[in-house]
Amino acid sequence: MAWITSEEDEEVYPFGTDLTETQAAHIQGLCEAVVGFQEEPISSKLKAVVIDIAVRWWRGLQSATTNPAGFESEQIDDYSYKHPSGGPILTGWGLLKTEKQALRRAVGIPTFGVLSLTRGPLETPGVDNIEPEELDCS
Repeated sequence: MAWITSEEDEEVYPFGTDLTETQAAHIQGLCEAVVGFQEEPISSKLKAVVIDIAVRWWRGLQSATTNPAGFESEQIDDYSYKHPSGGPILTGWGLLKTEKQALRRAVGIPTFGVLSLTRGPLETPGVDNIEPEELDCS
């Protein structure tokens, strides 16, 4: 069973989406690659993140369909037109870093970094930079 449907998108966003089952399954597959398989029904937190991802995808598909060359504006004499982009919708079809973080938080996977306690090569002289006479081997 799919995590989301087009009908659920319409309940959240008034303009709705017309994503196909295949597209929704693809988005779910990308999300599962980040957070792993989730028992259904999925949590409301996870569903909210996946719906937002699906809507970004849908907006990207709409923009690619209506403006395949990616023009942001055009001007001919006194006439000008600006194509509405409305956020990061043309950034590719993979998941954004922030979306991956939101998915992890939604299922309770901690996001943490690693703090290196060693010094870098500019701060610590390498062994090859020290003359043998300078070493105190007594």
